[in-house]
Amino acid sequence: MTIGEIVLYCGAGFLLGGLHLAGLWLTVFRMEHVRRPLMLLMMSTAVRTLFFLAALALISGLEWQRLLASMAGFVAARTVVKWWPQSQTQPANTLKWRQ
Repeated sequence: MTIGEIVLYCGAGFLLGGLHLAGLWLTVFRMEHVRRPLMLLMMSTAVRTLFFLAALALISGLEWQRLLASMAGFVAARTVVKWWPQSQTQPANTLKWRQ
């Protein structure tokens, strides 16, 4: 497996992770607007998981090296999504006073 293939499969995993987490965000955002939020959460989890597993199997061809690279991309997407909102906010004690 070449470096280019590793980057390709890692990028595909990153994209799948982004789609998975975007679906989670949409689910959480819509939960207060539906009559049965638990049903929405359960169905969304099932659909997102099935989509992710099917896409991962399709992309990787079930070869362990490709699966590993794709999962590394997924974990990277999760890390970026977890880190990104924290970098956008500033703690109150670091705000500069206007003069």
